[in-house]
This record gives sequence, C-alpha cells and structure tokens, in this order.
Amino acid sequence: MPGLKAPSDYKEEPLRHPSLKINSLEPFNAEPRRQDLVSSYVTPAEFFYKRNHGPIPLLHDIDKYRVSIAGLIENPKELTMEDI
Repeated sequence: MPGLKAPSDYKEEPLRHPSLKINSLEPFNAEPRRQDLVSSYVTPAEFFYKRNHGPIPLLHDIDKYRVSIAGLIENPKELTMEDI
C-alpha cells in the first residue's frame, strides 16, 4: 500500500491511553478497565481493545486512503479517513 511503512521494531509505536490494562508490550496487547467500559453506552475509541501480532505499521499520506461501500445498496459511497 502506498504510504505504509512496516517498522521492524517497536520504537515507533503510537501512544495509548494510560488507563488501559497492558497484558503485553511487544506485541502490544491491552484492554480497557471494566469501570471505563460500563461508564457509558458508547466506548470511546481510545478504550478499544488493542491486539497486535507485530509492530503497528506507520501510515503516511492518510488523505490518499478511501473506503468504498458498494454492492446491493441504493447509494454506493466512498469515504475518506476524515469521513470515518
């Protein structure tokens, strides 16, 4: 994929929310605390479970990426990462 760099180590990992319960640093594996999950009906993105099998790829030129929604729908769409 253009603009995608796969790091060979964990030095460039993104920052994570400090309240996540970390199960493994390399590869990163963490989960939110139960109290954070039940505090709202909507789970904030920073509290999503993190499960990785290697270093997180670095994405450059995010404006070039699109998600297409098509098929058996009335209004096909193409969304940018900003839309998402």
